[in-house]
Amino acid sequence: MLRKIKKLFSPKKNYIQKKPQEYFKELTSFASVYDVNSLKYEDEYVWPYLRNRLWIQLFGISNNKMERIDLAPTAIQRGSTVDLPFSSRKKLKSTYSALEINEIDNTLINTDFLFITVINSSEQTLLENGCIYHRITDPFYEIAKSVGKANKIEILKVKSKAIAKSLKYKHKVTYILTPSIFRYGYVKKIKFSDILSFLKKKIPSLSHSGRQLRASLDWELHTRDYYIELFQKIKPKVVFLNGFHYQAPLISACHALNILSVDIQHGIQVGWNPLYNNWKEMPAEGYQSLPNHFFVWGKKEFSSIEKVFFGTKHSPILTGYPWLEKQLEFSEGIKEDYKEKFNSYRVKILLVLQKQPKIAEIFKELIKNSPDDYLWIIRHHPKGNLFTIKDFTNLNKENILLDSYIDNVSLARLCEYVNIAISEGSTVAEEADYFGLYNFIVSTQGKKNYINEINEGHFFYIDKYQEFYDKIEKLDLSIKKSRANLYAKVNIQQVLKELLVNNKVSNER
Repeated sequence: MLRKIKKLFSPKKNYIQKKPQEYFKELTSFASVYDVNSLKYEDEYVWPYLRNRLWIQLFGISNNKMERIDLAPTAIQRGSTVDLPFSSRKKLKSTYSALEINEIDNTLINTDFLFITVINSSEQTLLENGCIYHRITDPFYEIAKSVGKANKIEILKVKSKAIAKSLKYKHKVTYILTPSIFRYGYVKKIKFSDILSFLKKKIPSLSHSGRQLRASLDWELHTRDYYIELFQKIKPKVVFLNGFHYQAPLISACHALNILSVDIQHGIQVGWNPLYNNWKEMPAEGYQSLPNHFFVWGKKEFSSIEKVFFGTKHSPILTGYPWLEKQLEFSEGIKEDYKEKFNSYRVKILLVLQKQPKIAEIFKELIKNSPDDYLWIIRHHPKGNLFTIKDFTNLNKENILLDSYIDNVSLARLCEYVNIAISEGSTVAEEADYFGLYNFIVSTQGKKNYINEINEGHFFYIDKYQEFYDKIEKLDLSIKKSRANLYAKVNIQQVLKELLVNNKVSNER
């Protein structure tokens, strides 16, 4: 059996690893030659379901997750009898008060604002008091409670040890169990015209089969009907989520019931990012399985979303990023021994890692050639690979900080002691700018994401280590101020009130 599994997930012969942008080109190439809008289940366009799946696979293999070449039909919308055995349901209900749909009571019914969080998501942030805070969702949830009836739920799709973390949530969630019965046969209503030959020709990096294609769409549409049943019970007016590419069935269910769906910005939405780019195939009215609204941090994202998602069903809403100020509320400050370390160096540099499989050579060169009065503070991505100091240098250097404390301490507090941020184009670059740091970008991908900020002189792009040191010596590190001003200041309470009004108007039509 193990041999069969290895064979199923083994990379293709002579497989050549490519950059994420090149995988994205395969996706857009397919959409440019195949009539993706001919794929319909009744009156619903199913292309976004397929597009999301293809990109999740392509992004996975761009990060060396070669098992994504083949992906189980249920992988994105989990909850099968394998993922959540019927035998586990009783214990989940007793331990975590998980509910079947028919057990939902007035606590959830007629909710104004329903927030969907995901088990083990990267937005989970460990606070100093030991609580877990959803940094993307919870700031809006707290404000929503002052405007109307607000609830948080998580859909239990898998049996996982990560569920236990919910006991530490600052704002508790209600767990809802996925159904134990699978409805299928949806794809019998979808007409596929020679799609496999186009997929194989235009997206050669993945494996394709008619069985896999039909089974995955069947599972997505089965999940959609589950959400319709769930929302008919809860009757929310507005549903919030983040990472819309994993939530097509949920969003479509909202559309079917005239419920507003909102995607809360969780990362960069400009540059080459395929989730928020190149939807040229979109019909004039938009897609049922894409959000009604996108909550965005600033004018740059607002403008981009408005251009890309031009369908009448979709629009951006400016909200800023309330988590940035929340960090200061939750953090008591940097530990004294770390303060002493910081204060003993002239230049303090925050090196922000993303989900890269290996360390960029320029990072190694920067540290190797670093003066002794420069301190390197290395922070991992919450879902990225964990590296050691030896991954950066074999030299015996004391001016490197890389540990779990740096990974978990409040970024806002950390920025009080740091002068400079370096990344390959991380979202943290924007946060660092908010707190007054100078920003350096070291990858061509990051350069595309922040091309305006670089051209305007707010951020710096470098591809050689010496450029960094030449630039540093010309900067006044005593000045801390936002240079790009990427985040808007918005009355979010008023935004939420207007959403309720819009939902009412929509339902009266």
